[in-house]
Amino acid sequence: MSDQSSYRFPYHYIPAFLTLALLIVWILRWINPPPGVPEMPAVFRIARFSNLLPCFLGFFLLPSLSRDLRILLALVSAGVLGEVATWIAIDYVSTNPQDMNLLWIFHIFTIAEFIFLMMIFNTWHMGRRSRKAVSIAGPVVLVILIAAKMYQGIKGTEQFDSFATTIEGIVVVTLAVLTLIYLTSDDIVHIFEDPRFWVVSAIMFYFAGNLIIFALGQEALGVLRADNTTEAIWTMHSALNITANCLYAYSFYLSHKKLRAASA
Repeated sequence: MSDQSSYRFPYHYIPAFLTLALLIVWILRWINPPPGVPEMPAVFRIARFSNLLPCFLGFFLLPSLSRDLRILLALVSAGVLGEVATWIAIDYVSTNPQDMNLLWIFHIFTIAEFIFLMMIFNTWHMGRRSRKAVSIAGPVVLVILIAAKMYQGIKGTEQFDSFATTIEGIVVVTLAVLTLIYLTSDDIVHIFEDPRFWVVSAIMFYFAGNLIIFALGQEALGVLRADNTTEAIWTMHSALNITANCLYAYSFYLSHKKLRAASA
């Protein structure tokens, strides 16, 4: 009787298996694309698929995730939703070529991404100085990001706001470095067994790499151009995205592994 009353349906399995279903749909679409849809390099598609790896694993292991990793899961899920929105928008653009500006998806995700990252850094109680940096720099950069995105929306440009993106990257990388210093200063913590280490490594690697990419300027970052420079830039960006998603997934697995070891 008590076993039946304490049973709870694992609702977190629903979004986990929805990500698997989405992966199957994307792979089938890759193999047999609809007519009129532009082709994408393989690395771009793999980067899109890689978003599903931490999303699936995070939802599948949801009960064993700490608060910071659940916020990270929300960030990863937002990335998957952004990919779905891009997929739908590209289909629309292929039939309505006069409406070709897809950057609004990137603008919305960038703002959401920064908010989630600030929440994660704030959750990691890294000391008074670091928390003060989060509480001051976070709102200031968020206002800059929103203003830059609104300006681009009014202007109707198809180029990236490399200025605002660079400021965001500098703040995030700085906070990541402060977090890494904090983690390595604790002799009690086994750094490679701490999920925070892999999360902050992914954040630092991804944003530091993107700082270099976005520093190349707006001219080379036209989202709809097909020249060799643009493809090379987005290939590097995709490689960073794949690496970060793999590290996020590993942090989810490591959190689950630590909880099982503690309860054994």
